[in-house]
Amino acid sequence: MLLKALFKKQLRELVRGFMLDPRTGKQRSKGFLVFFIILYAFMFLSFGFSFFSTALVVGGSLMESGKVWILMSVMATISFAFGVFGSSFSTYSTLYAAKDNEFLLSMPVKPSQILTVRMSIVLIMSVLFTSVAWLPSMIAFWIVSEPSAAGFILPPVVGIGLICLNTAVSCIFGWLISIVASKIKNKAIITVIITAGIIAIYYVVYFRFTRFFNGIAENPEVIEKALNTWLYPFKIAGTGATGGWLEAVLFTVLAALVFAAVMLVITKTFVKLVTDKKSAGTKKKRAENAERRSLGRTLLRKELKRYTSSPSYMLNTGFGLLMLLAISVAAVIYRNPVREMVSGLIPDGFPVNVSGMLAVAALAAVMFILSSCYISAASVSMEGKTFWILRSLPVDMKELIKAKVLTHVTIAAPAAVVAAVLLGIAFGESWIAVALMAVEALAFTVFFAAFGLTFGIKWPVLDWISEAVPVKQGMAVGFAFLAGILSINVFVTPGFAVALFAGPEAGLAAMTVVTVGLTLIVRRWLLKKGVRLLNEL
Repeated sequence: MLLKALFKKQLRELVRGFMLDPRTGKQRSKGFLVFFIILYAFMFLSFGFSFFSTALVVGGSLMESGKVWILMSVMATISFAFGVFGSSFSTYSTLYAAKDNEFLLSMPVKPSQILTVRMSIVLIMSVLFTSVAWLPSMIAFWIVSEPSAAGFILPPVVGIGLICLNTAVSCIFGWLISIVASKIKNKAIITVIITAGIIAIYYVVYFRFTRFFNGIAENPEVIEKALNTWLYPFKIAGTGATGGWLEAVLFTVLAALVFAAVMLVITKTFVKLVTDKKSAGTKKKRAENAERRSLGRTLLRKELKRYTSSPSYMLNTGFGLLMLLAISVAAVIYRNPVREMVSGLIPDGFPVNVSGMLAVAALAAVMFILSSCYISAASVSMEGKTFWILRSLPVDMKELIKAKVLTHVTIAAPAAVVAAVLLGIAFGESWIAVALMAVEALAFTVFFAAFGLTFGIKWPVLDWISEAVPVKQGMAVGFAFLAGILSINVFVTPGFAVALFAGPEAGLAAMTVVTVGLTLIVRRWLLKKGVRLLNEL
């Protein structure tokens, strides 16, 4: 009974932000819930269709050579990678950083029961993200190969093994982060650095594999060699999925054993890691001269301190900035191959001067990545149950809004401007165009900071237990991300149109004018309706 009650509690926390209006505490309308379900279904179906179409094309080529097992091995690897990426960010905050862990441990609840309930959320995320890639791959395999009964039965069995393996690896990431965080000072920053390093290694491996995958239809021997060496476990999975009973059972059993071993280690160390507070160290109090600060500076300092104190907040909203810098630096280092590649995409004798539009296209890429850095969108929900403290103080909500926007800009603007400059250099743009790219990157950062905050104010979640809710699962961040991507068309379309006839400098200037204009509109909404909504929370 107790375990059942804990499961219900965890599931209510998972769907609370979607089912209930945080302002009134009442259930949302059926129409809103239907719209929300359709929106997320469309997102996952879009991902699934891309995996399905890729598997269908490649599978048809491999079927002719009798090596369709390579397809399933490759798709098993992609499913595993996609699942780890989708669920690993929230594992640490779900298992170890939940705010009620110590409260539950103080009650007559076994640690194993708490861990089981926490793991249910991690497992749900793992099933969701792994299935998005593996299920379409199974369907494509059934279409191109006309399999036997074993070919229909075994792919789902292998899928169970992939879910176990994905969950185990995600838990290992969370476990390692929690160990490091429990032993060091300044744990938030160090945790982010370590996690970013792990993910960087992951991406190196992933992109190395992607190079192989791009040539799989023409040169399957390259992939086959990789599957026979460092990807051998996924060869077993692919062979099993195409009808090998022994391989399917072997892979699933081994994956289940890995999952069981990880769970055993986590169970043994869970209580110690959750309750260990020695990491923070004993800070010596020292006398400091009192410094008068304005309300705006005080709120800005509070927002920055809140951001840098949360690994989940920084990783989920700031990792895109690291990617942006890495891509732009790589573009400068390999600028000659990049220019050759771009030139090769433009047919000889093409009537339109496409080269004048490259600066706009580069900025579109910068904007796309910046849309994943929804710092302001999550900032209201990150106040949590302490928001009443701000409400009880003589704080003008206009100052709070300005502080949240400025926090977003302070964190994201340096990376956005540097990336725009580096990409402009990589594409060989003029110095005027490079300067305008930097200005537009800054303007879009300010726009998205204000635009994202509108979603944070409209759909706050203040009663969360795990930080994964406001920074990863909340409606505010989901809508902000989608709306940010869609809004890029509003800036890029006039930029392309003007650049096509008047050159890149004019196109970039047109983008900046549109961006500034929309930012002023959003600012007006924030300082009027946004203030009223915050006062009603």
